[in-house]
Amino acid sequence: MSVGSLLSMNPRWLLNGMWTLSDNGVFRPRLTPAPGLANTEVITWPNAQCRVDVDDRGAVKVAPASNKAYGFLPWRPGGVTYMEVDPNAQLVLTGPLSACTVWAFESNGTTVLVHANANSGINWADMTQAQKDANMMTKLNYVNAIKALYAAPVDVARLVYANTPGVMGAQTYEGYMGFVLGTKARAGFTLNKVKWAASRGSDTWQFFFYGYNGTARANRVLWPL
Repeated sequence: MSVGSLLSMNPRWLLNGMWTLSDNGVFRPRLTPAPGLANTEVITWPNAQCRVDVDDRGAVKVAPASNKAYGFLPWRPGGVTYMEVDPNAQLVLTGPLSACTVWAFESNGTTVLVHANANSGINWADMTQAQKDANMMTKLNYVNAIKALYAAPVDVARLVYANTPGVMGAQTYEGYMGFVLGTKARAGFTLNKVKWAASRGSDTWQFFFYGYNGTARANRVLWPL
């Protein structure tokens, strides 16, 4: 299934389809604790890869080739997950997002995707500003601890729910739920309304926020991170 096909579908497909966290025989994520980091789990690409590839004709292929692989990074309640993205992959997803922080960075040619959660037990709208700042800072600290595992990390995408002390300029998505999608630019390739020039290198990962349930409830947005 193409990235464009994914984006043209109702977001509920993403919530209930092959990316589900349940053991439904289609996708079974296996995360393992990250040594030395509290509330942190890592997933390898083989465990993150979607087990079934459905093409535009509806044909199903089990265990797709590496360059046709789609991967999914699950989230961890009250913690953080991360993965190293297979350089041959076409697409990587993480979500659903309601107030999480998502980060992507590169280190020596490796792209790492991070999904940080900090459940507070209080609805966002009911938090004081101090509680919101503490919630966002907890997630930022999770991200920074993972970045510290890698040499000379360079940020590729930064998505936070609301303005976060210490990360001025990051994209915010308050008021939406959503997913983060990462894909590579290819000559002549169109991602919904986002088009890349033919000269763009195919080795470059780009990440997008796919938001839904916005202020008008039916709102859907797509913007690059």
